Amino acid sequence: MLWRNLTGPEGNSGSSQTRLPRGPRGIPLIGNALDMVTRTPWLKFTEWAALYGNVVYFSALGKNMILLNTYKVATDLLDSQGAIYSERPKFALAADYGGWGWLLPTLPYSGNKNFQTQRRFLNQHLNATAVNTYHELILRNVKILASNLLRHPDGFQKYNRMYAGANILDITYGHKVTAPDDPWIKQADDAFRTLEAFGLPGTHPIDIFPWLGKLPFWVWGCSFSKTMAKMREAASVISQGPYESMKKQYLSGMAVPSMTSTLIEEHLLPDGTVRDEDSLASIAATTYIAGADTTVSALDTFLLAMMLFPEAQKAAQREIDAVLHRGRLPTLEDKDALPHIQAIMKEVIRWNPIIPTGLPHASMEDDEYKGLFIPAKSMIFVNVWGLVRDPKHYPSPDEFNPERYIDSSGPKPVLRKDVQDPEDYTFGFGRRVCPGRHFATTGLWIAMATILTVFEISMPLDEDGNPITPTLEFGIGTVSHPGPFKCKLTPRSDNVKSLLTG
Repeated sequence: MLWRNLTGPEGNSGSSQTRLPRGPRGIPLIGNALDMVTRTPWLKFTEWAALYGNVVYFSALGKNMILLNTYKVATDLLDSQGAIYSERPKFALAADYGGWGWLLPTLPYSGNKNFQTQRRFLNQHLNATAVNTYHELILRNVKILASNLLRHPDGFQKYNRMYAGANILDITYGHKVTAPDDPWIKQADDAFRTLEAFGLPGTHPIDIFPWLGKLPFWVWGCSFSKTMAKMREAASVISQGPYESMKKQYLSGMAVPSMTSTLIEEHLLPDGTVRDEDSLASIAATTYIAGADTTVSALDTFLLAMMLFPEAQKAAQREIDAVLHRGRLPTLEDKDALPHIQAIMKEVIRWNPIIPTGLPHASMEDDEYKGLFIPAKSMIFVNVWGLVRDPKHYPSPDEFNPERYIDSSGPKPVLRKDVQDPEDYTFGFGRRVCPGRHFATTGLWIAMATILTVFEISMPLDEDGNPITPTLEFGIGTVSHPGPFKCKLTPRSDNVKSLLTG
């Protein structure tokens, strides 16, 4: 039994009627830990899914890990049994030693008041109905995005980041972003890069054995101590800086209405202090950290896909021209009339899932699923990459093909209802589903629709006039970004400037 626990699945562990799921054998003492520190663990997960089935067991440094490889299994456990699968594994490195214990995705579920408070407030302000009140703000920012791309097409990545930051900072703090080097955007970007440097959350040895964090930091290498100091500083700056600025504006009567100003108003005490102030600052900072980088990833992926798969771009633009007649920009009221834009957005988040492994859950007690034993405190991964690359649901899965979501059999194209929607698993599961998903997809849809209305997206040419084909690779980190690439943005008509200034 000890040998099995150190090297891999304990085939008959559990009751006499249950057993651990099948899975790969590991190396004595470390199990499958080396597979978790690769640059692309989701590829290994998908390989295991093909070998061992819908539910896979493996271990890392003695920690039980369960991999869920179908949408049904994921919803059966994480949605239907959320009472025991909504916990997070211990993110000791980031939360306890790195200063990020306030961030909603890292918060424990069981008995945690801060978790419940953050979820409740974010659901209140970011649900589908509430997002309708932000339409004017989003439309204003998408015009700025398109205008920036018109003037500086080579800077699409920094302007995508500016757009994502502008939307979130506006609703969260009432902060108006006027330039891509806005200090608040830079602070958040630096903070996220620092947080991301430690790899897949929950898999660092300190996460698995929190007591290891009590060892001198030099044990982990000469740069570890400096990196941790940067991590703590970044966490403090992003959680406290914008909040304190907003509070100062509010108390002086100069605040622009925002989520944070509403929070302060609801928690302001007669003596001028603010109740539960740390929680309020955490809610606001979580909104930005959790949303900005994922939006940038999706927009960059969109441009890459439109360049590599021009037929998808042309189909969407034919639809846009039929509805808008090249006489105006799209609005969110056009969404139902432009199903190809919805299909492109869905295909973008399928083709390059923003978090290919999902953020891990943890089981709170022993459980049994269809004869398989799932131990308490197991780390639970959903193999999102494997789900979006399943040829049974998405034929030719490596191909970017928005038509897979379109039913053209009727008088007008409509979205098919018999194709699994990638949005169902891109934004998480159960009681951990992303509360900002409606805001995120709204901002993505209008950005994609506007860019396709205004620009032709194509490959740039080299000195000899040959197209520069980008290398198709997706980046490493918690959030998956396309590798570096260039694209050419050409105005589709002479009246583009008037559309953007109208």
